[in-house]
Parts: sequence; structure tokens; C-alpha cells
Amino acid sequence: MSATPTTSASPAALVMGATGAVGKALIRELLADSPPAYSKVTAIVRKELDYDGPNRDRLVQKIVDFENLEKDKDVFAGHDTMYCTFGTTKAAAGSAAAFEKIDRDYVLSAAKLFHTANTDTATTQRPLQFLYCSSGGANARSWFLYMRVKGEIEEAVKNMRFNRVGIFRPAFLVVEESRGGQKRVAESLLRPVMDNGVARWMGLATPVGAVARAMKTWALKANAASGNETLEHKDIMAASGL
Repeated sequence: MSATPTTSASPAALVMGATGAVGKALIRELLADSPPAYSKVTAIVRKELDYDGPNRDRLVQKIVDFENLEKDKDVFAGHDTMYCTFGTTKAAAGSAAAFEKIDRDYVLSAAKLFHTANTDTATTQRPLQFLYCSSGGANARSWFLYMRVKGEIEEAVKNMRFNRVGIFRPAFLVVEESRGGQKRVAESLLRPVMDNGVARWMGLATPVGAVARAMKTWALKANAASGNETLEHKDIMAASGL
């Protein structure tokens, strides 16, 4: 069932995927304001994120076992918004089965724990909401593994009946730094073409910073209607103001 409004609480955010390209940009975005938008930002991670930006004291990092999130379920409580930028690729995972487990099953397990831990703490002013960074072309009925898994995640989180669900579908992600030494041949070949204003204008490339800002803007929108919303590249760019 959907979250039932009760009493007010200071806004707090949970981030899954904080060590990735979009996640790092998101952490900076959530903590950039003075005073920051959230009283606390909790990042659930395998290893700690190296963050030395503003409002560092409001960043809480929790090392968790994604294979067995249930034992770390207490970390999900006390947050009204969960941002998920978590993801991998088949090549990085090692196989199709491993990709589905990491990319889909870990995310859905976390989403369920977040919903269960906070359903009774949502308020009219601070609804329980889940934001997911998906991919352009995501479709649960796609023949392509990556797009199918992203689409399956989208449908599943929508059916969990959060007060609000925001699905963000960026185009080719223009990153701000190398991805931890990971060798992605296609990305290295495409980046010179995609990392320019024309590609963004044509809807072919989305900067990770734009995704991060759009997610924060969407989550903090005043008097937002309940329900599910999907934002494609042009919507992300408009929401980000970039």
C-alpha cells in the first residue's frame, strides 16, 4: 500500500550508487546548498566515497553488503527520499545472470527495504519518494538485455506504490572523470562526439551533472502531485536548467 502521511520530519535522503559517475555528481548536488536541502544524506556503499566538498558533516556513509541487504535494513529508516543511481554493465558483471542480479535485484531489494522502513513516516510536506536513474530506451519487453532490465526495474518500483516515483532516462552519459579505470571501448570512442553542445541539443548526450541536478530539483519540488513520472533527456535538461 502507498505511504500514509503522518507527522513532519526533517528531510533526509538516502543514495544508492554514490560512487558512480551520476552518484558522485548527485552527492555534490545534494550537499552544495547553504544551508543544504537535506539535514542528512546517507550513502549506502561497498567502499567509502572520497568526498571533501561543502557540508561534509551532513554526509553519512554506510558500508553495506548488497548480497544480503536485509541484515543492514536499519540504515534505510529515517529517510523520506531515496535516490538510486546504482548500475553496472554485463561486461563489468561478467555474465548476463550476474548483471541482472546486480543491476536489478540489488536495486529492487533496496527499494523494498526503504519502503518498508519508512512508510509510516511520510508526511504531506515530505512524501515518501523513490528516484531512479534508468536509461533512454528502457523497456521491460526489449530484446536487449540492458534495456529490458532497466525497464523491469522501472515497472517494479512504480508498482511499490511510493507517494512519488521519478524515473530519469538520460541519453549517452557524458561523465566528468574516468570510471575508476574501467575500460569501455565504445564509450571512449563515442565521448569526443557526444561531449559537445550539439549532441546535447539533439538529445544524444546527457551530462551527469544535469541528471544529478534534475533529480534534486524534481525531489524538492514544492506541492508536487503524487504519482509516477518519467523524464526523458529533454525533460532532464529542462529540469536541470543547464
